[in-house]
Amino acid sequence: MPRLLSFSSTLSSVPRSTSLWFLAFLWLLVANSQPVAATASDTTLTIAVATNFKTTLEDLVDVFAAKTDTKVRISSASTGILYAQIKYGAPFDLFLAADVFRPKLLVEDRYAIADTRFTYALGQLVLWAPGHSTVDQNTLKVTSGRISMANPETAPYGLAARQYLQSVNLWKELGPRLVFGSSIAQTFQHLVSGNAQLGLTALSLLKDYRRSAKSNPGDLDYWMVPAHFYAPIVQQGVVLSRSSNPALADEFIDFMKSPTGRNVITNNGYLLPSRKGRP
Repeated sequence: MPRLLSFSSTLSSVPRSTSLWFLAFLWLLVANSQPVAATASDTTLTIAVATNFKTTLEDLVDVFAAKTDTKVRISSASTGILYAQIKYGAPFDLFLAADVFRPKLLVEDRYAIADTRFTYALGQLVLWAPGHSTVDQNTLKVTSGRISMANPETAPYGLAARQYLQSVNLWKELGPRLVFGSSIAQTFQHLVSGNAQLGLTALSLLKDYRRSAKSNPGDLDYWMVPAHFYAPIVQQGVVLSRSSNPALADEFIDFMKSPTGRNVITNNGYLLPSRKGRP
């Protein structure tokens, strides 16, 4: 089975004043990234994916590439950054966002094909406090140190984290202790490196980290944030209008929705949408 190599375009920040030449530079990076699953075919599928789903996508691609004569190229960043790249002409075939808003906007602005928009996963938010024996909402108050979360302006998991903290009246109280990552992956790195002591992050990233670190699955150093505290993290994908391989993108979507694809997604810490199909 070909092993996936990935191209990551995750950036520390993208200010509102980002210039055209900078985004053009990002476009060139994407255009010159290498295919991740080499086969005898010249057919290549280019997928832009939100950072929280990157590892899950790698698992999906490993299976898909083993069954088809296909090369897959991955570019990963926050949903907001990828959205900006698409608007400036990045040559992606398929966009797997961490929200509904950006795929919908791309359809409205004719950057994406309307009837291809679909929900592929529902994200789950957790509070992680590495090294703690037990964690719950009170841990936010009694534990000193910095609290990491993704930027709510560009990352859907950051928006969910802010909604949760606002719901329990902790947003202002904890404000001085909050540190923001440009994506949920950078937020997670704050926790792994010890630069933050607690964090609101994605269950999928925690599951992947524990697999790679071979940590004890019985550790109770995280708490599932109850879903009623934040709007559902509905993650949608869409085929882009400039895609050079729309049929192949559709084939990959069908694979994601197959029993095999759905098992990969749930095993990585996501909930599944209903089987009613595309919205």
